[in-house]
Parts: sequence; C-alpha cells; structure tokens
Amino acid sequence: MSILLDQPRSGWIARLRNYVRVSAVSLAIASLGVLATSQYAEMARVGGVDVVGNTQASDVALRHLADVRAGDPLLFLDLEQVLGGVQQHPWVASATVRRALPNRVVIEVVEHEDVLLLAYRGLYRVDAEGEIFVRARSTDLDLPILTGLD
Repeated sequence: MSILLDQPRSGWIARLRNYVRVSAVSLAIASLGVLATSQYAEMARVGGVDVVGNTQASDVALRHLADVRAGDPLLFLDLEQVLGGVQQHPWVASATVRRALPNRVVIEVVEHEDVLLLAYRGLYRVDAEGEIFVRARSTDLDLPILTGLD
C-alpha cells in the first residue's frame, strides 16, 4: 500500500474535496445548460417556410395566408391556425402543415383539379366532385363549359 492511501484523511479536507467536486460538476452542468439554451434559442425559431405540391397557388400567396414569419418560435407555432389560413386559398383542396426540425415549416398542398367551367353569372371552375372553387379568368379556358342554368 502506498503511504498516501494509508494516511487517514481529516474530516474537513475530505469535505472540502467533496464540495470542490460537486461545485465543478455543477458548474459543468450549468455551462452545458447555458450553451444548450443559447443554441435552442437560435434553432427553435422559424428559419423559413417550404411550400410543396402547389402549381396554381403561388408560394407567396400561400406563405402570406399561413402568416408565419422568420424568427417566430417554432415549437409554439399554432399549426391549426396556419392550416386554416392556407386552406382559405381557393385553389387549395386540402393541406397539411408540419414542423421540420431544426427550423423549417413545411406546407404540403393538394390543389383542386378543374374538369369543367360553369357559365352562370360569370365563368367558374368546377372540380371532379362538383365543387365550384374559383372564378375563371380569360386565360387557360380549354375545358368543357356547362351552360343553360337558370
């Protein structure tokens, strides 16, 4: 046995060493907590919005309706409210909204597919389910037209 191991430790020196160890571990844990919090604050903010699946509805219009801004807190974002805004666009048949970590919001859109035009006090686009979803413009009107309604 070594001489150091055979010597009895005095009570206050052992306690002092324990306090130093506990203090060092506490300081290390606190430092990691501060580092994680600072990184979380940067990563947990919206860095951008990705819109997928749209052809008729513009990215700009869908982002505007989503009302998500860069820097908004990602984890506290109300996805139902974002979804409600996106679904207000007349071309959107359905949509889903999700968080894409570390800092993105992804909006997936399924658009109406127009199958005919309805001529009734104007010209409107109609999808396969018979839903009238948007007023037709004078461009891209190469669809059958339903007329004769009172």
